[in-house]
Amino acid sequence: MENRITYRKRGVSEHYTQILSIPWSYLITGLTFLIIGILDFKFLGNHIGHPGESGFGERIGQGTAVFLGGLSFAWTTGLAPLIVGGIMIAYCIYATKFVTLTPTANSYIIQEQRILFPLITEIDRSKIRTTKYTNRGLKLRHLWILLFIPMGIRILQYGFPLFNEHLAEDNILPIMLVLTGFVDILGTVLTLIVPTHTLSFQTDLKLYEVNFLPVYRKGDINRTFELTRNEASVKDGRRRDSIFRLIAGIGLIIVSSIGLSVEYLWGTDLSMVGISYGIYLVLHVVQNDSKLYFQNSITTLPESTEYRQFRKISFIDVAGLGLLMYLSTLEFIWGWTYISSNWLTILDMILATLIWLGVLIWIFLYLTVPLQDLKNINAILKRNTSIPWKFGLRIGGMVVMMIFAIIIAF
Repeated sequence: MENRITYRKRGVSEHYTQILSIPWSYLITGLTFLIIGILDFKFLGNHIGHPGESGFGERIGQGTAVFLGGLSFAWTTGLAPLIVGGIMIAYCIYATKFVTLTPTANSYIIQEQRILFPLITEIDRSKIRTTKYTNRGLKLRHLWILLFIPMGIRILQYGFPLFNEHLAEDNILPIMLVLTGFVDILGTVLTLIVPTHTLSFQTDLKLYEVNFLPVYRKGDINRTFELTRNEASVKDGRRRDSIFRLIAGIGLIIVSSIGLSVEYLWGTDLSMVGISYGIYLVLHVVQNDSKLYFQNSITTLPESTEYRQFRKISFIDVAGLGLLMYLSTLEFIWGWTYISSNWLTILDMILATLIWLGVLIWIFLYLTVPLQDLKNINAILKRNTSIPWKFGLRIGGMVVMMIFAIIIAF
């Protein structure tokens, strides 16, 4: 770390880069969340307690959620967007910065001028093993899916049937519920679909990263750090994997949408998991198919090494795949156990069984097949015998989830 006076006295290269970074997707989503949260409390009230009794807040007459005499709907639908919207706006204020990237003869100097916390970092060039610049990956942002996608879908499920309810005096409640549900979903998608750029420096001991979302840029990062495009990032293995994920994601969204709208094929809980994980898979493909991937590495790995590895499994993969296997197996067992003689019910179970088998096969391939081997079964078997512990661990997880579902069902 160095102070700015020392930095200004240094001789620097003319190949510097300046970037104005503003996380505008977070700003738009935060403002939208904040506004819809305020509107929910304005039109649905903030009352807690039974009608006619002294309670907390103002009663507007749009009903209560959870239980009779409980919370107004604003507490269950608008509070989370209101809080998260405020946090996202505060984050935007903190994360807005002017970044200057400057190479010198012996080091790289990274100056991040924030509104509140300016920072200058100097990295010794001789200790850097890999320099990478990319805008791929959801990173921890995928956790937004677990919070706001299920919430938004559940709110829409509850809101649409309330339109023109015969005992209601107006449609204010369903209108606010539907607006809130769409804002939750679209805000999450906007936050995830806009990529964050990352410039990273890997040394023997540390990893330095600079994250930014450029709205203005002067100079060329690739020229400043002598980066070249990593051609391996667009080879056939990754392309096949993207198609593999995309088909599964779209399929899960379609089947889950049918289950949520008409309660056919899949139940509500399974459909909620399926549509959330399907959206994650589609967004993952959109993020990782970006062509922005440059690298300068001192040590070069064999060309096929990256794609001979198993996929990296994130937390949302573990949660999504585990719940998909558990809930689909549970519905399969209960469906055939309590099936009626109605031909529509039988047809529903036959289609649900085929989908269940397809899900199991897809999960097996997703967990156990290296990217490069999607079309070669012999290579799959050979690769799996060379790394039995990883193959066995993932297969064991599948078996445990299925056994657990069978035990619960009976």
